[in-house]
Amino acid sequence: MRRWIGLMVTIGILVGAGSTTLAQDDAARRIQAAYQDYETWDTYQVRVADNTDLALVAEGKGAYLWQRRERHIQVSGWYDVTNRDSAAVLLNVSGDSSASTESGGTNTPSSWQADLDVALRNGQLFWRGSYSANPGDTFALPGEWTGFSVTDADDIPAFVDLALGRYLLQEGADPFVEDYDSWLAAAESIEGPETITWDRRSRTQGELYRVEVDLTAIPDIVGNRFDSLTRGQEAIVDRQALLDSLYENSTLIWQVVLEPGTGRLLGQNTELDLNAKLGSEGLVASYATLNLTFSNDQTIAFSNINEAVDTSELPE
Repeated sequence: MRRWIGLMVTIGILVGAGSTTLAQDDAARRIQAAYQDYETWDTYQVRVADNTDLALVAEGKGAYLWQRRERHIQVSGWYDVTNRDSAAVLLNVSGDSSASTESGGTNTPSSWQADLDVALRNGQLFWRGSYSANPGDTFALPGEWTGFSVTDADDIPAFVDLALGRYLLQEGADPFVEDYDSWLAAAESIEGPETITWDRRSRTQGELYRVEVDLTAIPDIVGNRFDSLTRGQEAIVDRQALLDSLYENSTLIWQVVLEPGTGRLLGQNTELDLNAKLGSEGLVASYATLNLTFSNDQTIAFSNINEAVDTSELPE
């Protein structure tokens, strides 16, 4: 299968010589201006690397729950949002996940792999590619461009993880940028700019800002991430107790890279590390301890901003 921007290259941050510190409010204004400018772009190419890891152990007298999960997603392609009511998108999305749950003496492993092209053209969604899962299911991606809906994608758990609807502009939210004003308002510190090499292949230089964000000020980042542990018949922990522990032991680092001179957004990296440790006071009666760690590292790189895109590869 052809990859439209080529194979995902390693997106790295290499610290260069020289570092200065601007006043925090000045740094915030520069970051805000870069994201405001991003909202005016008509076309751009993008690469994403998104890696997630989860580990959970809950124990008690006669009760034991162990979970482990790793997920890796890569996205590359282009957007034309010149007219947002008739936007065009062409992406390659690939990913894999491996998970295992042990409860009641039974271990349940699962995994999936996917490599697909997706497109948005004239309001219609298309996909093609390959997909496999263990345990297996009857679903198969078509080898040629075929129309689909977000509902079709959401029927496959792996594709919920891949967030195809968001990347294809079907959810009313930007696919890459969070509410940057809220994140800036929640900044506990802003460091930078620091001179870096942003892309190892092109040796692109950038100015790096490092923002430490107060998670309690943007609770949606944590809010519903662990619903399966706190709601329904299978709940094992009080929701507020879990959130309190997460807020006490977790961090969100938001790194923003701007183009020297122009201040244009080159990319961003977010490092979310969530940790919770609870005793019996926050758990259902059968459990005495719970330890949870979750990490997500996402890097997004933008290029070819407001340059022409090749629409000839879009499905008809």
